[in-house]
This record gives sequence, C-alpha cells and structure tokens, in this order.
Amino acid sequence: MKDPYLYENSDCLINKANLKDKMKLEEFENRMTKVALVSIFKSEIRINNFQDMFIIHKKLFQNS
Repeated sequence: MKDPYLYENSDCLINKANLKDKMKLEEFENRMTKVALVSIFKSEIRINNFQDMFIIHKKLFQNS
C-alpha cells in the first residue's frame, strides 16, 4: 500500500518546498527552523499559557 505522505517512488515526505531528496529536505527544514527561532527571540514572546506554546510551535514549523 502506498504511503500518502511520501512522494511516489521515494521515501521522502511530501513537503512545501517540493524537495524529494531527504538530505536537502533536512537542510531546508533546519535552515527554516533556525530563521524562525531568531524571529521568536527577537519578538520577545512570553509564555503564559498553552496557547502561547501553540503560537511558538506554529512559528517554528509553518515554513518547514
């Protein structure tokens, strides 16, 4: 059975950048996560509740 989360004939997850090489995808995700972390640190987000954690999670992974 074909995994609906993988590109056809590949073991790479379907992704926004349309990268089908696992190493390139990993590099892209790492770079985007680092950019998001810098943005979060600059915005001085305060964590007061779980909703704030969801906001941080979204910022971290929205471009990956």
